[in-house]
Order: sequence, then structure tokens, then C-alpha cells
Amino acid sequence: MADDDRSMLESTPNRETSGLAVWWTQYWAPPSRELLSAGYDGELVVAKGRIGLGIAVMFLPIISILQDPRREKWIALVVTLVATFLAVLSYAAARRHLWHHSLSFVTSLGDVTMVSLAHAVYIAEGMPAIAANSRTNFFLYALAIGATALRFDLRVCIAAGTVAVVQYAGIALWANAAWLASRTPDLSGYGQIDSGAQIGRLIVLVAMTWLTIAVVRQSARLRFASTHDPLTSLLNRRYFDERFAEELERSRRGNVSLAVAILDVDHFKRINDNWGHPAGDAVLRTMGNIIRQFGRRTDVVARYGGEEFVMMLEGQDTAAGLARLEKLCTRIAEYDIPVATGAAPLHITLSGGLAVYPADGTDADALLRVADQRLLQAKRAGRNRVIHALGTSSRPFDEAD
Repeated sequence: MADDDRSMLESTPNRETSGLAVWWTQYWAPPSRELLSAGYDGELVVAKGRIGLGIAVMFLPIISILQDPRREKWIALVVTLVATFLAVLSYAAARRHLWHHSLSFVTSLGDVTMVSLAHAVYIAEGMPAIAANSRTNFFLYALAIGATALRFDLRVCIAAGTVAVVQYAGIALWANAAWLASRTPDLSGYGQIDSGAQIGRLIVLVAMTWLTIAVVRQSARLRFASTHDPLTSLLNRRYFDERFAEELERSRRGNVSLAVAILDVDHFKRINDNWGHPAGDAVLRTMGNIIRQFGRRTDVVARYGGEEFVMMLEGQDTAAGLARLEKLCTRIAEYDIPVATGAAPLHITLSGGLAVYPADGTDADALLRVADQRLLQAKRAGRNRVIHALGTSSRPFDEAD
């Protein structure tokens, strides 16, 4: 995340473009895979809460109808029933990963629009004061905007907040026009429409949107820190293990291959002994940058510990996974790593072990164990190679160190 942001800013040719790039990166760029995963969990939480809220709120108009069956109470009951039914549908969609990349947009905008439709029904039924002055109905706007923070997607926060402001502004104008046309009986219970109060409510919605955006940005920073290695900016081992289990389950459902490789920098201790730990850190940072640039968006790459890295290659069998690792090792071996002023640049090589689901194992522990065993075989065989299926090895380049 940080490296992508930095590269985007450095590539901008002028101040105007730079400002646009900064805005795009900070507020409208798609979230990372880690945030998407957290957002999926958040979508399930919101879906469950939406159902619970709908059931709880449903009792309010029912109790009111039993005491005083006025028309607005029946309207509230019908709206709540419809909202609860839609909540059940959205929960089912979230559980089945339907519209995975757009579901948060659909449900967030749907929440806001559902509240606006409730206001519109009151106005259409000749009760504009309820639409403009009901505290309960307006609170649902704030609740819908606040819930977007659980999606971990700034675009969802901005879109839902903007739609809420625009829709409520239209509701307020419509309610004011309806009240001026005829004095309606609901004024006795909800008071006259105050333009200043309506502007204040719009300001509250804007402030709520801003606060939600701030919460998501701070949460994204904390999420990044908790899931990434601080030296290389790659994923850390704990989060990789979580993602690997999830992707393995997805591959199992889809009956597709999944390759995992453990890579180790050859003679890393020698680098630290000869050039010092800053040179070792430079090697690891270089490894992180190259692997991150080399990988596809669907690849999951992590620093697994010390000088070890692990790669998960979605949809890759042994041949495809080996071909990609060969290209990666070749690229790294050709890269010049500066270690000291006036000194020749350092070149490194890698040893690796490759395991593939389902041929080499059907669970995460088994696949990682096989990949680690093959990594050890690669080192014992002379390093600078990848051991893959059936104990065979690939040696894409001559040892450079």
C-alpha cells in the first residue's frame, strides 16, 4: 500500500496531476485484498445487524397500532417488513459471496435509499411533517452511513454519504413544498417544518460521512500494520496463514489447482557477515519490491520469517507455478543491489520448494510442510534451484555468488 502510493505520487508530472493522484489514492482507489477480506466480514456483520434491527423495530409500529391504529403506524410497519425482507436477501447474498465486489455498494446505497423511500411515502400520503421532523427516521440515515465503516472501503463511505445528503435534501424540499400547499394534520404531533433545522440535519449527514471516512482511513492504517511486515511491506506470516486457508477452501470448492512456494535467500548469513545488517535489510527490501511487482493481483506473498518468503499462486499447477518461479529467480539474480559506496553491487540467488494442491496435499499444513521439505532438498542439492514434484529440480541460471 505505502509503496504503491509512493510510486503513484512520484510519477505525477505536475502539481495539478499530483493533487488528483493524491485524492484518488487516498479516497477512491480500490481497497487492498486484506481490506476486501475484512470488508466481507463486515458485510456479514452489517447484514446480521440489519435483520436484528428490522425485527426489533418491527415491534414499535405493532405496539403503536394496538394502541392507536393511525395510518402512519401502518406505513411504518409495512416499510419495516419490506426492509427486513431485503435484509434477509442481502445476508443470503453475502453468505454465498454473490456480487462479492459490488455487494457493499448495493447494500449501503440500498440502506440509505430505503430510509429515503420511507420519508417519501410519508410525504406522498400527506404527512410531510413526519418526513421532515421524525427523529427516529433521521437517525436511520446516520446508522446507515456509520455502518459503511465496517466495509473498509472509502468509496462506499463517500457514495453512501453523498447519496444520503442528496436524497435528504430532496426530501426536505419536497416536504416543505407539500406543507406550504396544504396544512396537514401531522403538524400537531411533529411540528412545523423549519428550514434552519433541515440545513442542520444536512450538516450532520456531511459530518457523519466525514467521520466514517476518518474511521476507515485509520482502520486501514492499523489493518496494514497488523497484516504486513514492516521491513519489506509484504504480508506477514500470521495473515498469510489466514489467507492461505481461505484460498485453499475456495480452490477446493472450485476444484482448481493452487500452488504454494517457500523461497529462501542463498547464503544470507554471509551477506550479513561481510556487509553488515543494513546490507541484509537492503536485500530483503529488494526481494520484497521485486516479488510485489512480479506478482499478479491474485497472488499472495509474505515474508515467512528471516530471509524466507512464501508465495501462493492461485490457479497454478506444477508446470505453471514452476515457470513463474523460474522467471522470478532469474529476475532477482540479474538485479543489482547496492551495498556500499564504491563497492560492486550485490547479486543474490534463491532456493525454493514448490507444492501444489491437490497433488501434494489437501490442507494448508500438509502443503506448507511439503514445500518446506523441498526447500531443504534444494539447499542440500547446492542451492540456486527449485525442487518441485517427484523430487526433481529446476536450475534456471548458474549460481552467481
